[in-house]
Amino acid sequence: MLTVSESSKRDILRFVDIAPEKIDVIYNAHDERFSQPPSDEDLDRVRERYQLQDQFVLYAGNVKPHKNLERLIDAFEMVQQPGPGQLEAGDDRRRHLAIRGARGAPCTSISSGQLRAISRIHT
Repeated sequence: MLTVSESSKRDILRFVDIAPEKIDVIYNAHDERFSQPPSDEDLDRVRERYQLQDQFVLYAGNVKPHKNLERLIDAFEMVQQPGPGQLEAGDDRRRHLAIRGARGAPCTSISSGQLRAISRIHT
């Protein structure tokens, strides 16, 4: 039997009478569309369309409890505060957290090309 994560393997073992060694975890592969860097024009177009002029953290995926987005939001808030290993006092650079995805559904309204460009934008 194949599954995509150790978590799903544990779930299978809990609900199905099967030996653990008969379940292999095969992780999702890197999408080849993200291997090719977008053009400067694509970057500029996406930066303008989504108003990405400042630094940001992007989460694009399902919005479900097991994704632990609450922890992401808490961590993002923590690094926004001045302190050791975080922002310097007086640092006024704006940073944003962008969460894109519907509850229980994958991110579908951003094309793969746009997502590739967004993932490559570093300001």
